[in-house]
Amino acid sequence: GITIQQMVEEYNVDSLRYYMIACGPENKDVDFTVENYINVHNSDMVNKFGNFVNRTLKFKGLESIPVGTMNSDIKNILERTYENISYYMEKMEFREVTNTIINVLDRVNKYYDESMPWILYKEDINKFNDVIYTCSVVCANLANYIEFVMPTTAIKIRNYLNIKEASWNFVTVEEGTELYIEKINEEVGKTVTFDEVLYVDGTVGAPYVKGVSVKAEVLKQGKKK
Repeated sequence: GITIQQMVEEYNVDSLRYYMIACGPENKDVDFTVENYINVHNSDMVNKFGNFVNRTLKFKGLESIPVGTMNSDIKNILERTYENISYYMEKMEFREVTNTIINVLDRVNKYYDESMPWILYKEDINKFNDVIYTCSVVCANLANYIEFVMPTTAIKIRNYLNIKEASWNFVTVEEGTELYIEKINEEVGKTVTFDEVLYVDGTVGAPYVKGVSVKAEVLKQGKKK
């Protein structure tokens, strides 16, 4: 078995909270296993949520939110989601809240894949801007949706998008907003070690891979213009 203290020390608290709500008991008892937690973490938090946010906001070469047009279908989904989550929250059906968020993630990941921004970046920059702008707005609203269950993650997303606080209504992101990038406080030519590794050689962490670190050399430092 594993104690609550051990769980908190070993695994990501936001991810644990999500799991307990998404898979915890509502009408009947359930068994907690580390294996099931890791499976849910990898499926929902890494493959669906983390993957969407990272490939949107950390698209290679993206330094600011592009000037683009919001996809109307995605906007309608985001607006309805506030209503749906509010409905389930009032009924205290928290598992349905997490299901609603995952359904949104499934839809927006499908939109991203079908839009193929990695191709648009080379062939049609205006359409690329529309897709990335739309997905950036999705990220901003996802931060609102997950605030009650994953507050630390929600704050990180808002910081990245320079959004000051959570709200319970559809939000947009300001075009041209420079994406927040945490500075590595080391001189050029120095080596830095990253101890929090999410993925390596086919192994997905929960959230980090145990006993793994990555070393890198600082090639240059930039500053905001």
